[in-house]
Amino acid sequence: MKFKAGDLVSCSDPHYFEQLGVETNCGLVLENKKSTYKIMFDNFSKGYWLSGDKLKKEETKGSLLEKEVSHLVGSLEAEAFDFERSRSAEEVSLQLYLDKVGVDQLEWVQKELGERLNRLECLPHLMAVVKLEIDFQEPS
Repeated sequence: MKFKAGDLVSCSDPHYFEQLGVETNCGLVLENKKSTYKIMFDNFSKGYWLSGDKLKKEETKGSLLEKEVSHLVGSLEAEAFDFERSRSAEEVSLQLYLDKVGVDQLEWVQKELGERLNRLECLPHLMAVVKLEIDFQEPS
């Protein structure tokens, strides 16, 4: 199975999951390289590159923040993304890497996050890639 950035996944092999040393068996796909995926577990505190044959897609698991990030990344069809959380853990910063960004997508982000949106910036990044930076308050 092929996964994309923003997909919620879990480790399908219990023994392999145990060796990762993470608390929750649900993470987010940040990016992929061929059939290997960078997955962030434990509410973005631990990241690992895992083979796709060790993963299965999840629809219902994940924290409120993981589900919101998954929704934003998936809806905007990002190729990859980075995630940062402020020290106070109240503000989240996403850097999404997209093929293109239109005004309708920017308006959609503003509508989705509403008053929790702190910053929305669109920047050129490498050839044919746009970097969309979104800073927002963590959902409560």
